[in-house]
Amino acid sequence: MSQIQDDADMVLKSVAKQVVDKLAEPTRTWRHQVVFRVVGPFTRGNDRVIQAFTTDDPYFWLDNGAIRKVRMSRSFRPKTRPKSFVAGSGAPPFDPLYKSKNVLGKTEARRWTELAAAEKQMILQQSIDRVLARYNVGQTTTGAKRTPQFTP
Repeated sequence: MSQIQDDADMVLKSVAKQVVDKLAEPTRTWRHQVVFRVVGPFTRGNDRVIQAFTTDDPYFWLDNGAIRKVRMSRSFRPKTRPKSFVAGSGAPPFDPLYKSKNVLGKTEARRWTELAAAEKQMILQQSIDRVLARYNVGQTTTGAKRTPQFTP
């Protein structure tokens, strides 16, 4: 492996850690621990790729939105909101004194993965630009600049 690839991989690992930290923010008040994994960097085609993800079902449902049967009390308040990493205390979804039927509930997508990708894209771009400048590379044969992309 070349030194430039080693340096680029260090950037990818650093940004992936920042993404994981950002994705974990809304889960700090959850009862269970959400585990995130980072795989890579590895080569896919002509690109170096690193993936940060979780297989936690509740996180996936909230991040992408879900429709499912739930039993909710009238006082329920979600801990999180769409397009925000801030997590509050919320209010319990189940009140034993409140007798309700299961209802078809829709959870609005929080879009944390998209938000983290957009937020860290600039950091990735600037960091890769510095690595390329250090080795005096970064132009394609047509003179166009290659732009690294962070894809969730």
